[in-house]
Amino acid sequence: MIQRIQTVWLVLAAFSAAMGGIMLGNVVNGVPGNTAVTPTMEEWLALGVFSVVGVLSVLAVVLFQQRNRQRKLILAAQYLALLGIVGVFYQIFVRADVALAQLAPWNMWLGPALAVATYPLLWLARRGVEADIKLLQSVDRLR
Repeated sequence: MIQRIQTVWLVLAAFSAAMGGIMLGNVVNGVPGNTAVTPTMEEWLALGVFSVVGVLSVLAVVLFQQRNRQRKLILAAQYLALLGIVGVFYQIFVRADVALAQLAPWNMWLGPALAVATYPLLWLARRGVEADIKLLQSVDRLR
């Protein structure tokens, strides 16, 4: 049973990171008639970074009783998400001739949008964890 809202934010962040990484990595290329395009190193790196962000988000859900560790994991996932977002913008704006030509029209902006949406979801989760920590500290002061 889900008792805390940050669990929802972390699950959504894990889903967003995984789907954004897959779409950025150009792994899903099932359009008939397309030739298979070998992913570049940047695409594999984006897939790897967002996969780690997704795993860290799921681990943070499991560590619900250890809030300080959970906060540190979420912070690490936020830093990695920022690194991945920088990679996304590098892929879109610096290597636009290669990256935009390889992506299907529906996939062209959905992958970057999901990747960028990971950071605000992680921020909301961290805000919820910090609110829980403050609440527990205030309750401990009353005892």
